[in-house]
Amino acid sequence: MSIRPPGWPPASVTEGSCEQVPPRWATLTVISMLALVNAENVEALLVDGERVVALGSEKRVLARKPRRVIDLNGAHIYPAFADRHAHLSILAVQATTLDLTRVGSLDDLAEAIRGFDGPVVLGRGWDESRWGGEVPDRTYLDSVERRRPVVLVREDGHVAVLNTKALDIYRPKGDVDRQRGLVYEEAVSSVMKQIPMDRERGVREALTAVVREGIVELHDMGMSVSWWKTLMDAEPCIEIRAYFHTDWDALPEGHGNLRVAGLKVFADGSVGAGNAAFSTPYADGRTVKPFLTRARVHELARKAESMGLQLAVHAIGDEAVRTAVEGLRGTPGHRVEHFEFVPDGYLEDTSLLEHVEICMQPNFLKWASPGGLYETRVGSEWAGKCNPIGALHGRVQLTFGSDCMPLSPRYGIRTVVNASCPHQRLCMEDALSHYIRAPLVEGGEASFIVTDGTLPDCEILTTIFRGRAVYMRGDIRKTLIIHKCIM
Repeated sequence: MSIRPPGWPPASVTEGSCEQVPPRWATLTVISMLALVNAENVEALLVDGERVVALGSEKRVLARKPRRVIDLNGAHIYPAFADRHAHLSILAVQATTLDLTRVGSLDDLAEAIRGFDGPVVLGRGWDESRWGGEVPDRTYLDSVERRRPVVLVREDGHVAVLNTKALDIYRPKGDVDRQRGLVYEEAVSSVMKQIPMDRERGVREALTAVVREGIVELHDMGMSVSWWKTLMDAEPCIEIRAYFHTDWDALPEGHGNLRVAGLKVFADGSVGAGNAAFSTPYADGRTVKPFLTRARVHELARKAESMGLQLAVHAIGDEAVRTAVEGLRGTPGHRVEHFEFVPDGYLEDTSLLEHVEICMQPNFLKWASPGGLYETRVGSEWAGKCNPIGALHGRVQLTFGSDCMPLSPRYGIRTVVNASCPHQRLCMEDALSHYIRAPLVEGGEASFIVTDGTLPDCEILTTIFRGRAVYMRGDIRKTLIIHKCIM
């Protein structure tokens, strides 16, 4: 009764993308072992249009007399992912310039700079904790490249390093350490705006990377009107919810799968940039205060409400977290982003947090290991207490995002499931529950992924959004089209 594609899962890997999709499947049955959030195994699901209309045993689903049957022969299905804190502009820059996310030493960094072909060496993704902690500075960059301007943005985006040529050309405004060639926060943006790049190609490649990771809902947490226009022209095949950090007086209307969801503000920076706000000094003796007051956060929340939008407050250090949470008190429904270092009292009494949504990044646990970035910068006590995801699960309104470090729910799931401390760790099912767009249930949305094994250690073969394939590995797409023709 069912048709089994030969050799599933296929061995060859040919990438598909948003631009390579078959038409919506009017009625489709997938026969498979389904791995659902509730950990129950079922044999089949029936999709009609955008909805799952039946879910259960093969016999029960086939009794509905489907028009098409596809047998996945043991492949797994999970609900599709939502990444509720990401940056398409970051992905676009990495796709079209110098991607430094895999650079593991200063020697590798120098080789990447020298090997980059272009009049401006623009790169993103370096992280000094990968090679012992030495931050590249202006003198180092000048020793590598003097003829061309060099601008290298750290992985977290809160600091960049420039050579002398770039400092002289772009004249960054704001928080600038010219001696070291380091620029922070808005000064980074003031430089980036001056550097031409192929935004259209970058956005296309970014969207392809998103669906390849099984993501069908993405919250972009640093949107501007100029990036919105580029994104609108690309006509995303998934849902994008945009939070604007700038251009508040000229916000666009929603378009297609694009939604204007909120405003974004910063209560502090990052540990890597050395400007996250803590109640205790950094290892070098510096103290950093929040960028905003509680009164200002409250005022901004009211402004967002008056516009029918949600406010998202970036807060990493415990002082910034406290500023965000207390500033949002009396204005329920707004978001605190990251929530990494939690002030005393909040874990003991989570009712203090009931008015906020919290979006955390399990990826950031990679910096919490002994001898890692957090221990080096703010001490072992803070490193051991950071990101208490396990302690917050089930007690607060909690969601996950990647912050594109890296863009991968699978990476985040693997990290939090294997966290060393119980207060940071989740089981597989609980971790997945914070990453999915919606559970697979009868009557629910038909958004799911097909994988060649169990999460998180598997490959994503197909991504389905509202019944439409938005990503398929090329060989699998051919299989499904053939089966449509012969059934």
